[in-house]
Amino acid sequence: MAYDLLFTNARVLDGTGSPWLRADVAVADGHIIAVGRALAGDAVRTIDVGGQIVAPGFYDMHSHSDISLLVEPRHEAKVFQGVTFELLGQDGLSYAPVTPQIREEIRRHLAGLNGDDPRAGWDWTTVDSFLNRFDGTTSVNVGYLVPHNAVRIGALGWEARTATPAELDRMCGLVREGMEDGAFGLSTGLTYPPNVWSDTDEMVAMCEVVARYGGIYVTHMRGQGDGLLDPIHESIEICQRAGLPLHISHLKSARLGSAANLPGVIALLEGARAGGLDVTFDSYQYQAGSSMLHSNLPDWMHEGGPDAELERLTMPDVRARVRTLWAEKMPPWDALTVGSVRTDANRWMEGRTLGPLIRESGKDAVDFVCNLLLEEDLAASHISAAGGEDSDLGVLLASPYQMLGSDGIHLGSHVHPRTYGTYARVLQRYVRDEGTLRLEDAIRKFSSFAARRLSIPDRGEIRPGMWADIVVFDEQAVTENATYAEPRQLASGFSYVAVNGTLVIDGGQHTGATPGRAVRHRR
Repeated sequence: MAYDLLFTNARVLDGTGSPWLRADVAVADGHIIAVGRALAGDAVRTIDVGGQIVAPGFYDMHSHSDISLLVEPRHEAKVFQGVTFELLGQDGLSYAPVTPQIREEIRRHLAGLNGDDPRAGWDWTTVDSFLNRFDGTTSVNVGYLVPHNAVRIGALGWEARTATPAELDRMCGLVREGMEDGAFGLSTGLTYPPNVWSDTDEMVAMCEVVARYGGIYVTHMRGQGDGLLDPIHESIEICQRAGLPLHISHLKSARLGSAANLPGVIALLEGARAGGLDVTFDSYQYQAGSSMLHSNLPDWMHEGGPDAELERLTMPDVRARVRTLWAEKMPPWDALTVGSVRTDANRWMEGRTLGPLIRESGKDAVDFVCNLLLEEDLAASHISAAGGEDSDLGVLLASPYQMLGSDGIHLGSHVHPRTYGTYARVLQRYVRDEGTLRLEDAIRKFSSFAARRLSIPDRGEIRPGMWADIVVFDEQAVTENATYAEPRQLASGFSYVAVNGTLVIDGGQHTGATPGRAVRHRR
């Protein structure tokens, strides 16, 4: 038999949680065609991996690579961690289905999250035409969730109110179009305008459409801290009423308010599962967060879209109103670091803490932040303070229904280290150093569990018939090199990464290959 690739002398972790087995893995026509000892046959390329781990490619279940993948298709931050699949459209913040006008409005509104680089093309309107942009042009596979913002703006614009029955019908129609085009479900970010202006009934109506296609509901919930249990209750209610699975985004200690909330959260999720609701969540193993700078503004500042927001930023009476609000509850500027800006003139701010920048400017926080957002045309991001590590992270990681998502933003010189380090961090710290997680359980979370969550039947495991998304690594050498001070440092310890049977990492070097494709949900 002829093979394109043959990995020999491997310790194979198949992705199911089973212990490793000594075996060879043969690849032909983009698929794994044989797994066994001393496989017979000729191979175009035979790679003796010297006893390293051969595992299924890793899934990033919460990615903000919607635009960066189109601009930097080698995607080195992720493939050097073994990631071969990214789920886009997260937090209800993405770019399809849209009209050209709405696409450009969202492009400006999300410039601090995903950038607005013209090299992305910006010529799509449907989910199908957006997904087509990734076929054979990127180094990883992608999947997509219909984003709440696109369907809401498509039906009622940037208005701060609930939808009328006619508008809700239009929203459900746009969700239906996205599901027909291959989306895996619906995503929401219920702390972000315009999504924040929705109610529970609106979410149920859209999720009923998703349920008819066998999709899932993925949510960045409304609240965090001590008020987290109410949003979990809402999320559970939505999925129970609509009849579909629930997946909670980036559940982590910083969103729990205090360690005292964790038992209540776990009990609530376990109670929902005991009652028959299919609930999972993703998280990343860092306390610090990251977001758009203008997400610190009051929600009403965003009504009407980017042009209206920019106009409000110039108005003295609006600044006075914000000043009054911030006098009651000031954003923690001494805990926020500038991650990215658009202009070269302000590039020196990246990596600087906002508190000192504000004080050095001689302005108050309102004038400084409003002026900066005007100068950057909203395209600025921040990273929250890291603080000390929290044991809650290990508790969540140990949950059998947790999987990994980096939540990584790719903009600026001072990105969050989770973009470059999430998967290496788990393997290095929580598997090898602390023993919080068995290696085979980590690989299951990274691969087959995520693939099954998305109902992808032919990926996520090392077995014949599966697509050949494969990662080879030395578990004793895997190192997270990204830090808060130097975040753009590639992970190490990964020798080979194949996507759809083509090597993207070969002997620790990127090949430049872009064999990725858009994986579409099968009804």
